[in-house]
Amino acid sequence: MRILLDLQPLQGPSRDRGIGRYTLEHARAFLRLCDDPVAVMNSSDMDAVEAVRRELGLSGDRLRVFSLPAVFKGGAPVWIDSCLSGKSAVYDAVLEAFASNLRPDFMLSYSVLEFIGSFSPVKRLGRIPFGAVVYDFIPYHDRKMLSGWLERPYLARLGEMRGADLLFCISEFTALEAEGILGASKKSLRVIGSGKSPFWKRVSLTEGEEMEFRKRRSLPGHFIMYSGGSDERKNVRRLIEAYASLDGGLGSSLGLFVVCGGNRAAERELSAYAARIGAKGASFAGYISDEELRAAFSLCSLFVFPSLSEGFGLPPLEAMSCGAPTIASNVTSLPEVMGLQRALFAPESVDSIRAKIEEALLDGDFYAELKRHALERSAMFSWDVSAERTMEAIRGLSPSRESYEPVSEEECMDVVAGILRGLRADDRLIAKAAACIADNFDSLRGIEK
Repeated sequence: MRILLDLQPLQGPSRDRGIGRYTLEHARAFLRLCDDPVAVMNSSDMDAVEAVRRELGLSGDRLRVFSLPAVFKGGAPVWIDSCLSGKSAVYDAVLEAFASNLRPDFMLSYSVLEFIGSFSPVKRLGRIPFGAVVYDFIPYHDRKMLSGWLERPYLARLGEMRGADLLFCISEFTALEAEGILGASKKSLRVIGSGKSPFWKRVSLTEGEEMEFRKRRSLPGHFIMYSGGSDERKNVRRLIEAYASLDGGLGSSLGLFVVCGGNRAAERELSAYAARIGAKGASFAGYISDEELRAAFSLCSLFVFPSLSEGFGLPPLEAMSCGAPTIASNVTSLPEVMGLQRALFAPESVDSIRAKIEEALLDGDFYAELKRHALERSAMFSWDVSAERTMEAIRGLSPSRESYEPVSEEECMDVVAGILRGLRADDRLIAKAAACIADNFDSLRGIEK
């Protein structure tokens, strides 16, 4: 069975966040199961293409690259605001035409909601048997995340997702949301879960390595930590407040290490906030390497994940895989990840967060339970299992390349020209799109049909 994997999330801003981690690790496991896999990426970032080729060992034609009209890569006003949905429609048509001529039996997209840097088809031309990984519906609930101009295309994309043959949900919670928000039938929904990379395991540092790491990151002998995003839903400010209000004896000897990604502005704001409320032992790392993050997980006294909403929640799973005693929010998908009711707290209550931190660190029996549970629980998650569930669902659908005709160059150009004329694009833009489409079809010559 020839399965096409859309790996474009590894080219956009999600590359270093949860969607990027999920895409890379799930694809790595899935490729081991597939007897005729082909991956597809776009030409906007060839460095990312080559990195993925190396990381996943995709040789030769196992990774195909399609071209995008160069004019679409800029920030021309014609593509802003309501035209964004038109821009994505062009991307989708170009990709679906290209993909259909690779003759897959099924196409698996790792994200259909990436609006900056990568786009994925949602059966716009109705050809390829198609499935998509569904992570969460957080922007649906918090429209502020869509910055106004993204709301309409986001909602349109949600509507288009109903046309997918299969929706692969990363948690039971996400599946319930898909059923309610999309009106998706249970027949099309599959819970495939998540996994953990073998990389995430407890590491033993030499005394010198540990001292150097603590000095470089200004970490005391005992510290609690958080890693993840810095946006409002991650609830980092309440964690800082809870830390600042810890029992005097406990707080005076305990650090707080916040790893909040590469957003320097958010890091500065959180650091300033910690200083204002007297959280003197808090330090903020911004982006750190996975090796440093693994070392921090291995050394921390407690990992705390206070997020208000998650489709799954990889950071607590990765922390537990490294043996870190872990507590987390009692909302959305996190109880599924944690699997221990006593390890949960109410994230909207600073008192609840503080009380659970104190209980974990001061109750010796509970702390021992958290340490034991971390390794036992994390061992239950496997990328191989997630990939096997995905493959089982695809095989159950019995998709076939015989069920559709590939999109012709003329048909693709007609669709794209119609979209561009609807956006009142001039003949110059249409000509550039036509040249790009011609290049894509030239690169497909000789493909086994």
